[in-house]
Amino acid sequence: MRTIDPLQRYRGSLWRRAALESVNDAVMYFKNGAGNGSIEKAVYFLHPGYLGQWQEAGRDQGHTTRSCR
Repeated sequence: MRTIDPLQRYRGSLWRRAALESVNDAVMYFKNGAGNGSIEKAVYFLHPGYLGQWQEAGRDQGHTTRSCR
């Protein structure tokens, strides 16, 4: 049976904590951020009938339309 060095276990827990904090920061920014990466800015103009215009629709049609479902 292989034993795990306590220092190695500690480093692993630090890595997991840092990864979870990074993911949590990204999700919080997506939901509440003030910049262009937030969901509030993704659809910046609503046309009649609740048809939305995506932020990148003007210059990058190919990639923008892939995200519409």
